[in-house]
Amino acid sequence: MLVGEGERLFGRHDALVRPAALLGLAVGYLVLFAAPRLPHPPITWAFVLAAVAFGVLGGRFPMAALSGHAALVGSVGLSAGGDAAVVVKIAAGFALFELAVRRPGWRTAIGAAVVTCGYVLHLTGQGPLDLLALLYRLAVVVGVPLVLAGYIGAHRRLAVEAGKRAEAESRRAEAEAGRAKAESLGRESAMLAARAAERVTVARELHDLVAHHVASMVLRVGVALHVLPTTDPRVTETLNDVHASGTAVLGDLRRLVAVLRDPATVRDGPGIGLVEPEGLIAALETAAGRARQIGLTVETDLDPEVDHLDAMRALTALRLSQEGITNVAKHAGAAAHVRLSVLVTPDGAVCLDLTDDGGSHGAAGSPPPSGGHGLAGLRERVELLEGEFRAGRHGEGWRLAATLPASATAADAGTPPGVERPS
Repeated sequence: MLVGEGERLFGRHDALVRPAALLGLAVGYLVLFAAPRLPHPPITWAFVLAAVAFGVLGGRFPMAALSGHAALVGSVGLSAGGDAAVVVKIAAGFALFELAVRRPGWRTAIGAAVVTCGYVLHLTGQGPLDLLALLYRLAVVVGVPLVLAGYIGAHRRLAVEAGKRAEAESRRAEAEAGRAKAESLGRESAMLAARAAERVTVARELHDLVAHHVASMVLRVGVALHVLPTTDPRVTETLNDVHASGTAVLGDLRRLVAVLRDPATVRDGPGIGLVEPEGLIAALETAAGRARQIGLTVETDLDPEVDHLDAMRALTALRLSQEGITNVAKHAGAAAHVRLSVLVTPDGAVCLDLTDDGGSHGAAGSPPPSGGHGLAGLRERVELLEGEFRAGRHGEGWRLAATLPASATAADAGTPPGVERPS
C-alpha cells in the first residue's frame, strides 16, 4: 500500500497534486500551529510560495527542483524566522524523496549532498554546531527520505521481477501447450494414416475376394434360371430370391468398399454412409420384405422420425434389425411371427424392440446357440453409442431390445466396433 501510494504521489502525471498537498500542509502549519505568531511577515509567505513553486518544477526537473529547495534551506535561516524554516525543510525532504524514487543512483547521491550542504549552511547561521545534533537532524531531513525511497524502489524492483517471471512462465506455458497440441495433432495424423491404410487393405480384400465370390454365385444362379428347363415353381422362386439377395449383397459390398476407400470418412467412424440412400425406414422395410419372402410373418411399427436419425444410430438400428430377423429365421424357423418396433422418444432416444413367438420350434429353439458372435457384435455396437442392449427369452420366443440415447457419441468415433461374425 505504501509503495503504491508513494509512486502515485510522486508520478509525473500528478505534478499538481504534490505542490497542492505541500501548500495545504504549509498553510495548515502556519495558520494552526503557528497561530500565536500571526500575522506572519511577507518573507515567510514568500519562502512558502517559493517552496511550492519548486514543488511544481519537480514534476519535470527533480534535480533542479531539489537544488532550489536546498538553496531555500540554506537561506531561510538568514532571511526568515523558524516557521518558514520548518515548511522549507519539509519541502526539501519531499523533493529528495521524489528524486530518490525517480532517479536512483548517482543523481540521488548528488541530491543528498546538496541538501546536506544547504542544511549545514542553515545551521551555521544559527551559531556553533553540535555534532550529535547535526547528525540527528541530517538523519531526519536526509536519511528518512532516502530510506523510504529505497524501500519503495526495492518493492518496485521485486514487482518488476515478479512480472517478468510471470510473463516468462506464461510464455513457457503457451509454448508447452503449443508443443502438446502439435504432438497430439501428429499422433492423430499418424493414427488416421494407419487407419486409412487398414481400411484400404480391407476394401481391397472385400473387392477382390468376397465380392468376386458373391458375384460368381449371383451369376451362376442367373444362368441357372435361364438355362434350366421349366421346373418346380418353388425352386424357381427360391432361385429368384437367392439371386435378389445376392444382388443386394453386392450392392452393400460396393457401398462398403467405396466408404472404406474414401479418405473423407476416416474421421467419421464406422458405418457412416452405409444406410441405404432411401432412408432407414425403407431399409428396415426391405429387410422385413426379404424375411417375408422366406416365410416369416413380419409386423413393423416404425416411427417416421427414424428417417432423421444421425448416421451412427441409423446404421446401428438397421444392423440390430437385420441380425435379429436373421436369428429368428435360423433358430425359430420360417413359421415364426416377428414384430419389429423402432420408435423415437420425446427426448430423442431410439427404442428398438424385436420379438418372435418361437415359431414351430417353441422356446427350446428360439435362443441362438451359445458361443455365437452375432449378439456379441450387436452389444458392442450399442455400447459404443453408450446405449443399453438386452437379449433373452420372451414367452415362447426370443426378444432383442436396445436403447440408443440422443446424446450417444462413440468414445472414439474412429474406433470401429467389434468385428461382427456370423452366428
